[in-house]
Amino acid sequence: MRSRDPVQSRLVSVLIVSPLVSATGTVGQDATPGTGSLFEDVTVSHVIGPPDEPKFGMATSAADRDGDGDLDLAGTSEYALNRILINDGTGRLTDESDTRLARTAGDHEDVAVADFDVGGDPDLVFVGENDHVNGYRLNDSDAVFTDVTDRLPRCGTSNAVLAVDGDPDMVIGNNGQGFLFVSCGDGPFDDQAAERLPVSDDVTPDIEPGGIDRAGHIDLILGNEDGNVVLVNDG
Repeated sequence: MRSRDPVQSRLVSVLIVSPLVSATGTVGQDATPGTGSLFEDVTVSHVIGPPDEPKFGMATSAADRDGDGDLDLAGTSEYALNRILINDGTGRLTDESDTRLARTAGDHEDVAVADFDVGGDPDLVFVGENDHVNGYRLNDSDAVFTDVTDRLPRCGTSNAVLAVDGDPDMVIGNNGQGFLFVSCGDGPFDDQAAERLPVSDDVTPDIEPGGIDRAGHIDLILGNEDGNVVLVNDG
């Protein structure tokens, strides 16, 4: 991978590792269906939602959105309505999108989750690709999400997003120059890509954080269509 100029902003990534449901088994256990596998397909019994609604899922994030201690899901849909699935504590997920989420159909490819308005609960940013339809949704603390998309600086043909916290900022991979949205603390964002990111015309489907140079800062790995890139943070 080739290197580019340093990113001049300290970034701390959001990493979710908690399971939705528990599983038991031993290392090396056969995962073939019907042989005591670690995973069982429980989609039919554990995902409750509108049966006739198209669900072209592109990305899903897990977080405790309603404050009850278990992980709920937010999912993006390609040219369809995005979804919120609420966990009842046993891993059973109910689609409550109609009552909890301001919904706008679009070519949504990814979703970022962080406390963007520093209100103490996780908010959502949905990112669109070909149609430039993005969506910023604020959590009212009870997992009801209000549309505040006008707080985003601009839209773009964005096909990947990574939430970072600090106040929570955002890096968005783009078809061309990426965006770096820096939080103003109460929710609005300021696009500082020109000051903090190298100039690029890459198509970036994915971004991952990591301590590449072990300097104590979060660097970025960009998965591009025409060659991957490492961006090293100068602290």
